[in-house]
Amino acid sequence: EGENDTIEHLLEIAEKTGDLKDFVNAAYTDSYYKGQTALHVAIEQRIAKFVQMLVKKGADVHAKACGKFFQPNQETCFYFGELPLSLAACTNQPDIVDFLMNNPYQAVDVRERDSHGNTVLHALVSIADNSPENTEFVIAMYDHILFKADQLHPKIKLEEIENNEGLTPLTLAAKTGKVGLLKHIVQREFKGCKHLSRKITEWAYGPVCSSLYDLASLDTYEKNSALEIIVYGSEIPNRLEMLHIEPFNRLIEEKWERFAKRMFLFNFIVYVIYLFILTAVAYHREEGKDLKKKQPPYPYRKDSNGYLLLTGHIITTIGALYFFIRGAVLFLACALLYCFGQDEYVACLVLCLALSWVNLLYFSRGSKNMGIYNVMIQKVKIRRFLVVYMVFLIGFSAAVVTLLDERVPSMGRSLFAPITGNENCTKPSFKSIYYTTLEMFKFTIGMGNLEFTNQYKYIEVFYVLLILYIVMTYILMLNMLIALMNQRVEEMSVESTTSPGVLLVVTRGAACDVSQQRPTSNKHHSMMQIRSRHYESTVPNTSIPITTIIECVHSCHSLPLYWPVAHRSLRFSDGWVMSSDYYFTAELKCCDPRSRMTKLKFTSALDGLNAATCLVCVTSCTVSL
Repeated sequence: EGENDTIEHLLEIAEKTGDLKDFVNAAYTDSYYKGQTALHVAIEQRIAKFVQMLVKKGADVHAKACGKFFQPNQETCFYFGELPLSLAACTNQPDIVDFLMNNPYQAVDVRERDSHGNTVLHALVSIADNSPENTEFVIAMYDHILFKADQLHPKIKLEEIENNEGLTPLTLAAKTGKVGLLKHIVQREFKGCKHLSRKITEWAYGPVCSSLYDLASLDTYEKNSALEIIVYGSEIPNRLEMLHIEPFNRLIEEKWERFAKRMFLFNFIVYVIYLFILTAVAYHREEGKDLKKKQPPYPYRKDSNGYLLLTGHIITTIGALYFFIRGAVLFLACALLYCFGQDEYVACLVLCLALSWVNLLYFSRGSKNMGIYNVMIQKVKIRRFLVVYMVFLIGFSAAVVTLLDERVPSMGRSLFAPITGNENCTKPSFKSIYYTTLEMFKFTIGMGNLEFTNQYKYIEVFYVLLILYIVMTYILMLNMLIALMNQRVEEMSVESTTSPGVLLVVTRGAACDVSQQRPTSNKHHSMMQIRSRHYESTVPNTSIPITTIIECVHSCHSLPLYWPVAHRSLRFSDGWVMSSDYYFTAELKCCDPRSRMTKLKFTSALDGLNAATCLVCVTSCTVSL
């Protein structure tokens, strides 16, 4: 309860003996609680009186509790960021946080990081668990520390500090799937503190408003951006929910609509051309008429067809080298076997050809109607079914083989032996494990051949095994697989209706600025400078006509999309939504001062990176980029 006079007496004794500093900062040496000091304990016990007393006596406000108990990813442990300030923040003690950040004895350095490189903001992100109560307190404490740090140290950009993994608090929230906290950070708007806001309402006119979003650390023109982390992090929890957060949702869709689908179509055309060349080369492969010519590599005919075939071989080989990191191992193995004169190259070639055509389904993701089926095929959990089925198949096949009379001759490896009408040939029997496994598999798909002979010593047992196998696999397991697939298809159908885009598109570009100028001849126009992170706006409180923005948007509908910096969203009373992006240098000029109708004129420096653009998107919900 904070009433313990012994502590004060002990501090007085230590001060008189000259051991006060060592006494106050004495820490655990055990590996489990290593580094924990009395200050950590006082904060954990929520005793502000002792916290103030220890800091006054010289307690180290940057002491790090780095024992096993305080490490992340440990069961039955609590990670709080190791530092006293992080502990106070993670245990929701704003009074102690304020004291540690601003006291006359020893104020903490908010930039201090723990052994993982995490600041106090990283620690808050780490303890968020997406529950409503937890998210509410974490958001409140996050904003409180952000405000306090800005008041005490205006030059420190606390949210820009990266941990040892190169993650800021924002990107850490994206990587760990903290939906509520991530949504608050990217949509944070402080009316009286615009430089800390990531969303700024530029103006409002009745039910209509124009908002600017800060895309710093969000869009892919920055390394290790939040969008890139979410798109490529297939194992991130709550990934779909995060992609629905604005501005991620609209940003992905606009990237797809403006340039990514053209790139996707180009890749599709190139792949199809390459696939046809590969198929033609495989179909027209040379086979010598004598034994000497049957050994590859085969000589080419010195005519038009021969040169054409040689060209096809060169193109497919170069293409395989390009696609090597994407899975062209079979084709390269085929090429090596061919060059070393091995006939086995044909096996690799036909497998490569079949799988290459199957891989063509990947490009169906470019269509909302076709893409869902490709995703469903990949998402259906068939691996577990195959494991269970193999157990049944091998078990029953071994039982059937064992049941046969050993005196009956068999074909051995009859699966690979040619079957002819010669009377000296023995008919393949269930005594061959290869033939038995194949026949049992046929029973699974309803194509089994019920031919029984006197080879079975206990034919009744064979009937029982066969019927039991058919019931367990053909009736039970296949129907279970169908049920699981139906469930997965329904889940994917629901997700596809709310998915932000058919294809998640990520591009990497250069950071860019946007400069928008409005003529000073009209009182409704003023200068506004938008940069990647900082906003400096002198937009007056006087409302801007809706027709101005609409005309501005429609005047540049056909320009391409590159790297966005800011976003505008317009919400109308009838539910219609319009949004526009501004990139690089754009001049907003007034065509008719009386009607205030405007048009947007762009100047571009097409040097491979820079381009100015503006785009339009109409949806049924709030839009952002």
